[in-house]
Amino acid sequence: MPRPSGFVGLSPQAQRPPALDVAAWVSRELPLVIGELGETSLFERLRASLMCVTGFTTGGAFVHHREGPPTRLCLWGTQPRAAVIHDCFIDHFYKDDPLLYAIERGLCAGCYTPAMYSPQTYTSTAFYRDFLSQTDITDEIDFVVPTADGALVVWLGRNELSGGFSLQELSGLTEIEPIVRSLLAKHLALRSAGNATLRPDEHRRRLDRTRLSFGSSILTVRERSVLQWMLNGYTTPAITRRLGIAEGTVKNHRKSIYRKLDVSSQAELLSLFLEAMAYTDATGHADPLVPLNQPRSRTDVASQAQ
Repeated sequence: MPRPSGFVGLSPQAQRPPALDVAAWVSRELPLVIGELGETSLFERLRASLMCVTGFTTGGAFVHHREGPPTRLCLWGTQPRAAVIHDCFIDHFYKDDPLLYAIERGLCAGCYTPAMYSPQTYTSTAFYRDFLSQTDITDEIDFVVPTADGALVVWLGRNELSGGFSLQELSGLTEIEPIVRSLLAKHLALRSAGNATLRPDEHRRRLDRTRLSFGSSILTVRERSVLQWMLNGYTTPAITRRLGIAEGTVKNHRKSIYRKLDVSSQAELLSLFLEAMAYTDATGHADPLVPLNQPRSRTDVASQAQ
């Protein structure tokens, strides 16, 4: 197999999909992923959803343990040697992976490129020299979700023919990272507790009940009206058109909602919403934030994922 010319890295000139439409992704993809929470099919659904944000030729998910080799959860890609390559990583080369070094040093939850966590030029590391350069993977982006025992990692890779990930794609993935993190943390909790008992239609009904009651104990009627559109991923101009009110009024409502719920972005809001789903009652009338003891800080939300 020909050796790649080098690790491509981010390419600001790469021709990639248009800027991420968060509203479309949230309304179309999020319910589908939620419907698979706790099921073994979750990662295949997540792969399809992430493909709506950016293309990748290979990828997968594994759990890094503080003691012992990683546990592979899934592997994406059609390359005949993909499984063999990943087996080599788990059997031996994971020990030199700069990402796992960074996790052991306390890397926070987030969306990363190798340049963000490698202490030296990535192509000069033993991991790249002895392992990655022998594969056809030339660029990578990683989602990291810390756990009590290490971290869950979802990685997206590209080969030389596909080119590097663009800055625009990294920005889009970073925008939805808090949502992906909450989904993965909730999935791990369900699998650990053996609570994967809700069918997809039941997940969607719980989603609808949570949407109706979320924040009802602390938000005004108008704020809740704006919140409904925010939970569907709509921007301020789009909400303005939907409700027929001034854009400045919508902005003021958004600021008030963020302040009362103690979040600072739409992604954080959706992350909090996903966490609140576990506390939604059967009637959908009670605010799930009350038993969740809200509002909470972003730090608290992140620690819950750990």
